[in-house]
Amino acid sequence: MAEYIKNEEETMMRVTKAKFDASVEQGLFGGITWQDVLDKFPNRLWICNEQVFAVLVEKTEMTQGDYWTFVRGFNRQNVDVEKTNRKYTAKEMIKVIRDAGGIPSLAHPHKQTHHLPWLYDLGLLCVEYDHPDITPYDAAEARAFALSHKMYLSGGTDHTGLLANHAAQRKLPPNFEKSCFLVPLDMDVRCGTTKEEFEALKNRIYG
Repeated sequence: MAEYIKNEEETMMRVTKAKFDASVEQGLFGGITWQDVLDKFPNRLWICNEQVFAVLVEKTEMTQGDYWTFVRGFNRQNVDVEKTNRKYTAKEMIKVIRDAGGIPSLAHPHKQTHHLPWLYDLGLLCVEYDHPDITPYDAAEARAFALSHKMYLSGGTDHTGLLANHAAQRKLPPNFEKSCFLVPLDMDVRCGTTKEEFEALKNRIYG
């Protein structure tokens, strides 16, 4: 598991750096250097677009309202980078997680619930059934399969920081591809959480 994570970190760092350089060269943004990003997050081995954007907000005139425009441009960069990580098969990844003492789980299985039987045979122990990126059909299928096979059920969403409101305020580029979202963007929980909700969650976990 440690080797897998190390390779993922190293590849992500190289990919992000390459996308950063390409974005600057194309004039998508300016005013910061790669060293600014490293200085802002000195202990991070995994740096992606989120860290780059945080530095842009801090050092330039960009605001949270510019996030989606930034993401579209940054992720559009097709860079040729040496990758030390490799794609694990489901069988390999499940074994790695279980050997490390973890519980392998299938996250937000939109149009993937038909894979549950063979993933279960490979050692899958959990499936997420409550997430804005899965349909009611998939949620019901995941829940039914987990309960009939004595698997763990998880629910929730990816947490992306304190509430930015850029989606709730509809601060999105006019041609932004909305079809990838199953819920209206003004209801999208990717906007994050309030400070009060975050503190309550943190206190429940850490005391």
